[in-house]
Amino acid sequence: MITTTLFGGLGNQMFIYAMVRAMSLRNNVPMAFNTRRGFERDLLYRRSLELDKFKLSLPEATLATFNMPGGLITEKVSRHIGWNVLLPKYKCINEDIPNYHFQKELVTSHIKNAYLTGYWQNPRYFEDFADVIRKDFTIGVELPKETKDELGYLLSLSRTLVFVGVRRYQEAEGKNCRLAACGADYYNKAMLRMTQTLDNPLFVIFGEVREWAEENLSSDFDKYFVQKKSGELSAISDLYLMQNCHHAIVSNSTYYWWGAWLQQPSENHIVIAPNNFINPDTVCKDWEIL
Repeated sequence: MITTTLFGGLGNQMFIYAMVRAMSLRNNVPMAFNTRRGFERDLLYRRSLELDKFKLSLPEATLATFNMPGGLITEKVSRHIGWNVLLPKYKCINEDIPNYHFQKELVTSHIKNAYLTGYWQNPRYFEDFADVIRKDFTIGVELPKETKDELGYLLSLSRTLVFVGVRRYQEAEGKNCRLAACGADYYNKAMLRMTQTLDNPLFVIFGEVREWAEENLSSDFDKYFVQKKSGELSAISDLYLMQNCHHAIVSNSTYYWWGAWLQQPSENHIVIAPNNFINPDTVCKDWEIL
């Protein structure tokens, strides 16, 4: 069985799930998740489980995911020694942080039982099962009428829709965040590149800092700012809008990464990404880096 503990925002949860799902399929073994502890301990950002909004399964296990009283201490000891002290057949495999080197053996070796810890923000870990992952990330909840109407409006414009994911990491100020926000120069260069390549593009702007975007994104480009959303379906609603655009300009954000990756694949699909992801291998090989 391939197991892990889920944590982080929607983008991180999706990478962790994709890693476990691919290893499970590759080795023909079940998978399981601890869907509780990673969010109970998130006192800084208070994130919650988001994967339950997709049409996928999140099976649970007790000992294999340390989902029990005293599980945190047992997990720490197990990760330190490299195997689950409660289930000695289970390896404990940690991501190579902060180097994020691709661990090829996790793709090429037959691993039947393992507990994984990491972000796994590298598409090479699951690219051989990309079709399955895309299907798993089919939205399985009823989205608000306002979201569907917004997409209907955008499509009715008959424009080439390019989403721009603006992330300023303002929520992480003073919290020792290692991510540096992309500057206005990156977004404006990317939009110029899209304008030179595409016919009649409309840039659909996503982000929590509309005032910054309005002040810093060039008026030379046609822009539409998505409606601000709230509530438990806000993240999944914007993801739905992003994946229904035609092309993408992403920031160094896993959330916007998935918005671009879930777009309908095509020969002419263009995604522009920055060069400041924490893990450089996060950027897909067919994306353009600015």
